[in-house]
Amino acid sequence: MGYIDVGKKEGKLLHGGDRAPGDGYFVQPTIIADVDPKARISQEEIFGPVLAVIKARDFDHALEIANNTEFGLTAVSIRATKKNWRRPRKSST
Repeated sequence: MGYIDVGKKEGKLLHGGDRAPGDGYFVQPTIIADVDPKARISQEEIFGPVLAVIKARDFDHALEIANNTEFGLTAVSIRATKKNWRRPRKSST
């Protein structure tokens, strides 16, 4: 719950953010929007159903954001084109 509490301070909670019912350490799926690329929840690994939404101006800005994280475990690009899907592969070699 610590990272979710941090996320509530670093962005806007859209969904979840609480413990889920049941015996054990279950957390509701959580979405936090308007997160700064340098925010703690966008720079550190969160092991749980937590999504930090970071907006980018364009595809180049999105690559810049992704390349400035220490742990780039997952990323999603909405409105991606075939041309843009090839670009990260070329820039990583």
